[in-house]
Amino acid sequence: MKIGIRKFNDRYVPTEKKFAILAFDIGNSRLKCSYFEDSCMKYYCALGLDKIFVDNKLKTHILDNWLKENMIDNKTVCFVSSVNLAIEEQVLSFLNSRSFFVNIIRPKDLVGIIEVEYNIDMIGIDRLLHSLGASLFYGDKVCVVDMGTAITVDLMKDNVYKGGFIMPGLDLICKSMAIFLPQLPKVDIAISHKNVPSKNTSDALNNGIFYSTVFGLEGIVRSWHEKFGEFTTVLTGGSARFFESELSWPYFPHLTLWGIYKYAEYKESHF
Repeated sequence: MKIGIRKFNDRYVPTEKKFAILAFDIGNSRLKCSYFEDSCMKYYCALGLDKIFVDNKLKTHILDNWLKENMIDNKTVCFVSSVNLAIEEQVLSFLNSRSFFVNIIRPKDLVGIIEVEYNIDMIGIDRLLHSLGASLFYGDKVCVVDMGTAITVDLMKDNVYKGGFIMPGLDLICKSMAIFLPQLPKVDIAISHKNVPSKNTSDALNNGIFYSTVFGLEGIVRSWHEKFGEFTTVLTGGSARFFESELSWPYFPHLTLWGIYKYAEYKESHF
């Protein structure tokens, strides 16, 4: 099934030859894979690391089955972004054993595509790539709020990466509460929330975590508008769907994967 949208206002842009890549985004809790063909994300899967890595070994048959189901062969060039070096080694070993040609994307590889005002190697590759991916759809004045294992807030203005913040994600907060305050009720962030004083401990916990995140993010973005002027803010990441109704920003999935695609497209046209 086709996922995502084509760029250039949803209009298909024909090319003389098919441009296809296989993208891997290795995060702290999930491995995400996608197959792009001519500016379209055609196939996608997300695999929890706790499901695909057992006893510190990659369950290779899961990836083999996905590739086979979607008829993706080793003639497709792979691009890999990773913030998890231990998992990265096993994914690279798998791809090499299947004779894929693999490009590992490091921050320094993005020099020339995105400008950075300080040492680019000090920035997580995922943060640079989701900013790059967002620029495909929202232009080069964009703030990305990525709500995954950690919550990152990153600003790009006029194609210059300005920097950002990193905060604990919802899952980390909830697990920390369970570990250090085990006598309190379990937090369920998926329930409905009301910005009114809560009448019981369970609601107080859920609303407190939810609205501290909402108001914290709104405050950060508001202060950046005051300093940097206009830009578009976009939500992405696995936990972002819980906040769509409360935050006024659009939601767009898989921005890191789209950033990988933009990098691959740039490399194809410049080398």
